[in-house]
Amino acid sequence: MFQALYLSKLLILIITVNFASIDLGTNSFRILVARLQKNNKIKFIYKKSVITRLGKDFNISTKTLAIDSVSRGFEVLNAFSSVLKDYKVSNIRAVATSVVRESKNHELFTDCASEIIGTNIEVITGSVEAQLTAIGVLKSIENINKNKLIVDIGGGSTEFAVVDRYDYINSLLSIKLGVVKITEIYNVNKILADEDIVQISEYISHFIEKEMVGADFSANQISEIVVTAGTPTTLTAMDLGLKEYNHSNTNGHILYKKNIVKIFGKICSLNSKERLKLIGLREGRENLIIPGTLIILYLLGRYNKDKIVVSGGGLLEGIIYSEADKYFNNII
Repeated sequence: MFQALYLSKLLILIITVNFASIDLGTNSFRILVARLQKNNKIKFIYKKSVITRLGKDFNISTKTLAIDSVSRGFEVLNAFSSVLKDYKVSNIRAVATSVVRESKNHELFTDCASEIIGTNIEVITGSVEAQLTAIGVLKSIENINKNKLIVDIGGGSTEFAVVDRYDYINSLLSIKLGVVKITEIYNVNKILADEDIVQISEYISHFIEKEMVGADFSANQISEIVVTAGTPTTLTAMDLGLKEYNHSNTNGHILYKKNIVKIFGKICSLNSKERLKLIGLREGRENLIIPGTLIILYLLGRYNKDKIVVSGGGLLEGIIYSEADKYFNNII
């Protein structure tokens, strides 16, 4: 084992090696290909996110994935398999998160999915997901020399990490609150009245407060809120008037509460079809943006902040850096 690891390290010193991370989430499947170069630097060379809605029609009673949802996922994984071959990826780590964690038939799904992409799919815990996400965010947005709350708003769960000014991770929490789950409880296709917004907001606040009981997430230790995932990047695209997602413009963008409220008001005044005409709001996000934004607004109120920092990096990047660190200990 040690001999194999030594040879792997020696090989990387001689040539460049391509790594890939794959995230099978409740709402989206994502892939990131990175190159670990001779100078011990990581270069990201391919990134793709596809909305699969694996968690759609998840049977709460039997805790099983819907056949149609699984089929959509397999179709995307076949495309990812081609990407892995095209980039001659030699190191792959694929993880499944929230809805797969909750599924009783997840082994059937992961066995088939593993066969498609040619590597074992790891069903990670919420704490591991929160930790890897925090690593990815910290490597994507450096020099935030403050105590910070890192938040990943997913389709089936939301992860939190409290990180100090020296980037040491102090607390981790994963809760079963996600934007896909909320949209399956509340009808957000329509123009939303004030009472609709209040009802969803109360559900979110009660859920978060219940889950944070006993956890070390007090307001006095948080100076900055950093948020990753589709909701903050979509809000950023809308804030900047971007027709297409642009990592360089999105990563590190400051989203002020007053702008979020303004954008949210516009979204709520339209039905789901009309929302797609808004610049920056891509198809598949027209409903999920509602609960995602309400989670952000709740956290801004809870911690008495007037802005968030948006991260374009997260779980995928965290996986890449953690895997690369097995070869060079100073990567993270």
